[in-house]
Amino acid sequence: MIIAASWNVRGLNAIGHQHAVGQFVREKGVQFLGLLETRVRLSNVQSVRSGLLPGWSWFDDYSGPGGRIWLAWNAMEIGVDVLRVEAQFIHCALFNKRTSTKCLISVVYGDCEAVRRRSLWESLLSISEDTVDDPWCVLGDFNAIVDPSESCGRVVEPNSAMAEFSDFITDAALVHLPFQGCPYTWHNCSEGIRSLWRRLDRVLVNEVWLLKWPRTSYLSALPSTSDHSPIVLRSDECRPTKGIFRFDNFLTKQPGFLNAVRGVWQHSIHGNRMYGVTCKLKALKTMFKGQKKKMGELSVNVCQARVLLDKAQALFEVFREDILNELVQWCRRIYCKAVELEASMLRQRAKLSWLKYGDQCTSIFFKKINARRAAQRVFQIYNSAGEMLTEQSLVAAEFVSYFQSMLGGVRRASSINCDFLQPHLKHILNTEEADALVRPITHEEIREAFYDISEDSAPGPDGYTSGFFKQLGRR
Repeated sequence: MIIAASWNVRGLNAIGHQHAVGQFVREKGVQFLGLLETRVRLSNVQSVRSGLLPGWSWFDDYSGPGGRIWLAWNAMEIGVDVLRVEAQFIHCALFNKRTSTKCLISVVYGDCEAVRRRSLWESLLSISEDTVDDPWCVLGDFNAIVDPSESCGRVVEPNSAMAEFSDFITDAALVHLPFQGCPYTWHNCSEGIRSLWRRLDRVLVNEVWLLKWPRTSYLSALPSTSDHSPIVLRSDECRPTKGIFRFDNFLTKQPGFLNAVRGVWQHSIHGNRMYGVTCKLKALKTMFKGQKKKMGELSVNVCQARVLLDKAQALFEVFREDILNELVQWCRRIYCKAVELEASMLRQRAKLSWLKYGDQCTSIFFKKINARRAAQRVFQIYNSAGEMLTEQSLVAAEFVSYFQSMLGGVRRASSINCDFLQPHLKHILNTEEADALVRPITHEEIREAFYDISEDSAPGPDGYTSGFFKQLGRR
């Protein structure tokens, strides 16, 4: 992945600002940089660039005042093809010479006036229609927020402006990337009640980007000499992770499912019963992984089945023979089965239930799956001492430590006097109702509660879903 960044530097004429930009690029390993609000006169451009990033290539737009947007890139590592230039953004194609990967990036510097930003949303929306097959990233200073929580201070963004920005993101099928660092990327440098913080700088990507680089995030760094925080894309794709087992419910519909489970379950294992159950479930994992590998990619199977069906129908239209009609019916059954299996897998991945009511647009499911994964990742956390942890191993350890402190160890039982609550309670349980709460739970109640769990709910720690156990319980 190309390491791209943007920074509203609020002027590049001062030596201190130039030094801060160079240091930022070196520390973060930036390959492509969008500089906003440079305030450099056209006559001074070369003198500023000559000592800023030696050997880099540049592009700028001086159709507006002060060089609103500059692009800079390390020409030894990447190639850049500028595709579209407008007052509030520059859209370009990037090519990584080392990895041969390509992507589209739009560097944005939105206008301060909400009315003028409407042309920005319209232009980017038109670009989104041409990038459905390409990884696309939109980053920069949007000068807009999508929610009041992205602002801290007395000045409130108009609801209409937030709604227009939010609607654009939805209509363009873009997703907010998770981030580390400063939650607010701009401060008005005022004090007291006039102080205002906002998250104006961000990174948005389309679903193709998430499919290609699913573990992408961005860093919102300290502002240094500017009033804006620089933002830089980052990815931990190179970090090897062991794949977790996740049972797919469509396997329960395969022929021989019950016999395969029975074959493993009939083995006797020495030890207590729970240990035996654990060993057998572990043995089944290997078998199910082999079955899924043998079945191949379900989405590819759907495409191949559709091609076979189209060819069979084309032959039948030409020759109109009974044997070809039988072939068409056979191909149709194969295609419908492949679609059913893919839909089951996608529904379980996204944990949605409305596919069964007729919406079979798989692109929506892929978007839902990737958006959910991006939103649920935790990149930073504060420990009990108030220190921010960003290293993923430390973040995981802090979660374990926190819950161990809450749930682990022995605590002294303490009595609670609830008399002070009685005046505020509308209903107090009588003896019969209280006894009902602590009576022994019956096997039928356990069974009823278990079968009420959705088959598409999240699996347990062992990777098995309720659908797996419910299917066996019905036999």
